[in-house]
Amino acid sequence: MSASGQAATGAGQLKGIVVNSHTSGTITVNDGLTATTAGVKGTVKLTMTDVIVPASHATATLTSSGAAVMASHGTTKLTIDAPVAGNYVTIGTVKYTAVLALTSAPYEILYTAGATAGETFLDNLKAAVNGTGTWGVEYSHGTAAHPFVYATTNTDTVQTFVARTVGDDTYTAAINAMPTVGTATRTSWEDTTFGGGTGDSIASVSAEAATFTLGDNTYTGVIQLSETSGATSVANQVLWETSAAVFLDNIKLAINAGATAGTEYSTATVVNPNWVAHTNTATTQLFVARQPGNYLNAVDTTETMANYAFGAAVPVAGVTTAAATVTAGDITYTWVSELSETAGATAITNQVLFGAATANALDNFKLAIDKGATEGTNYSTGTIAHPYLAGSTNSDTEQTLISKTYDKVSNSITVSTTLTNGTWGSDTILGGLNPAPLMFSTITLPATSALTTFDRFIKLGNADFFEGCYITIGGTADVTVVYN
Repeated sequence: MSASGQAATGAGQLKGIVVNSHTSGTITVNDGLTATTAGVKGTVKLTMTDVIVPASHATATLTSSGAAVMASHGTTKLTIDAPVAGNYVTIGTVKYTAVLALTSAPYEILYTAGATAGETFLDNLKAAVNGTGTWGVEYSHGTAAHPFVYATTNTDTVQTFVARTVGDDTYTAAINAMPTVGTATRTSWEDTTFGGGTGDSIASVSAEAATFTLGDNTYTGVIQLSETSGATSVANQVLWETSAAVFLDNIKLAINAGATAGTEYSTATVVNPNWVAHTNTATTQLFVARQPGNYLNAVDTTETMANYAFGAAVPVAGVTTAAATVTAGDITYTWVSELSETAGATAITNQVLFGAATANALDNFKLAIDKGATEGTNYSTGTIAHPYLAGSTNSDTEQTLISKTYDKVSNSITVSTTLTNGTWGSDTILGGLNPAPLMFSTITLPATSALTTFDRFIKLGNADFFEGCYITIGGTADVTVVYN
């Protein structure tokens, strides 16, 4: 060798160096493929040739333009005064008779004579109507729970009854038309039918004109939750309180399963699996798909409420992630028009905000790779710094990634992309080299006139090298490298 270069690649043993000739010279030996002792970090470059279409969430907006008639459970009240044996009350087709001693006839209600007659009768009537209590104790054998109504709060003299459910028009009409009668002077109903609406009573209103639907989930607006009416909780009921603004707030709570179940919406309601209720105003509620993509683009968004309407029969289309990703090693990053967490959904790791232009997208990509400022704004919360790569120089159209280590192992890191207008300069990291530590620092050769036959062979003692043997020659030396 008369110039610096690679004497060997791979592992071996350096025996020595024969100095063939020189006028002045130095020799340095490195274990590696270069004379660089620190190694080289590999790089790869992503280039944007034009704008891309970032992924986005499907959206739907429900708008109120006025009041709507919400569903309700029919309610009515019975007042009783000192019942005696043989007195009765009738709810629809079911007649309940007061007795001092039970017989084998069904629908007998036991009461205690005297001052507590009304109190005991109403307590036992409540048990009979609800199908609770014990046959043969509070009421007679063969008595079944009332099929349409439920007995709720009572006092010593007053019993409230509530329709078991809100339902379709046929069911609601049947409830409202049920007669409510009783023994004259001993009993007093608020009206002659269950749905009369006199006094504190409320007529049943069908749910058919009080619903809105997001895909597979239908929600019903009610003036009183079933569970607070005394009936069983019904999933997806939303309480109407004082205004459309409050109703929309309660819709948001129901969709997101926020606070407080059993007050603003029914306790049987669970979080909507596909949609999150995002920002709202006094007249609008925005719904956002929980994930970006087109999986909800064709779902139905319908309503039956007067003065409420969705902006379209299907949501504003979401854009799939399929053409908005770049992959570096084991991590895939997705450019989005809005981070899931700022759209109101749960944060999804490795989302990168596209921003106003390609330059912003590349800046945010660099921040995501390095976990720079600001997590949750420029890229999604939960994204970690890339374990093997870092962001290097970038421009408005290019972003270079560089390996974090000086080695050739980084050259095996693959990169790919689904971007229509984005390309990597190669399929892997390129140019990474392991460090090349010095085996022998500078050996300065003596003047030619001083060389002896022994001096011409510099014995280096079977020195092991692993990556290769690189000889750096200074001056005008001509040498022979001896190795196994």
